[in-house]
Amino acid sequence: ASCNYISQLIDPSFLKGGKRLPKQMNEDDPCKGRGRYLGEHWVHSHPSVKPCDLYGGKEFTWAHLRVPSVNSAWAKQLAKAPRFKFEEYVLPGMCMEDHPETLRIEDFIRLRKENYELLYNVSELEEEWW
Repeated sequence: ASCNYISQLIDPSFLKGGKRLPKQMNEDDPCKGRGRYLGEHWVHSHPSVKPCDLYGGKEFTWAHLRVPSVNSAWAKQLAKAPRFKFEEYVLPGMCMEDHPETLRIEDFIRLRKENYELLYNVSELEEEWW
C-alpha cells in the first residue's frame, strides 16, 4: 500500500483523543470486518482501495486457514483482486450460520458500502470500484 492510500485510512487508535467508532462498528463480527476484526480489515477499509493478490493457489482464500508455510516455495503471481469467482472464497462453516448475508456478492458489496459510509462518510463509489 502506498503512503498516500494509508494516510486516508481511519486512525487505528480511534479510541484515543475522544474519537469513537460508530456503534455498528463495535460489534465483533469477522464476516463484516467489525469490532476486534476491524484491525484485520483496516488496511483495506477505505473506499479507494484497489486490492491485489500475490498468491495464486485456491487453498488459501479466507481467514488464517491453510496459510502457506514460510518455508514453502511459491511464485508470486500478481493479479487484481478478486482472483477467483466470489463463491470460491466462501468456506463451509465460515459465516454460513451466523452471517449468511455476507456470502453473496451483492450482499458483500452492500456491506462494504455500509462500512465505507460508517467509517468515511462515503456513499457514492466510482463505477469501476468492483
